Amino acid sequence: MAIESILGDEHTTESDVWSFGVLLWEIVTLGSRPYPKLKGDAIRKLLKNGQRMPQPKHCSEQLYNIMLVCWEKEPSKRPSFEQLMKLLEEVLKGENGYLSFANFETKLYEDVSLPAPNEKV
Repeated sequence: MAIESILGDEHTTESDVWSFGVLLWEIVTLGSRPYPKLKGDAIRKLLKNGQRMPQPKHCSEQLYNIMLVCWEKEPSKRPSFEQLMKLLEEVLKGENGYLSFANFETKLYEDVSLPAPNEKV
């Protein structure tokens, strides 16, 4: 969820863009859990301090930059879905590729620990 959704229960198209950035990260990491082993309060503190999920080792800089722009603290600075579509089209047109499986390490994403049933995430 977007930082404004977590902190202020605000849900907008801009917060959906944030979530799309998280979805991209999850896809690139083959479904890994964002911020593994961290509980809600720790995640809130990290986000408030401007920290974002790290760039997956096998993810291109261009694709990671799209994720980062989705995670802008100020919702008005995030791209629209139309802009995201154009950015992603550019990534797909690129000659360098957007994922490098030469750098892919399965063990990086093996931690799929789930919260306990009564734990709030």
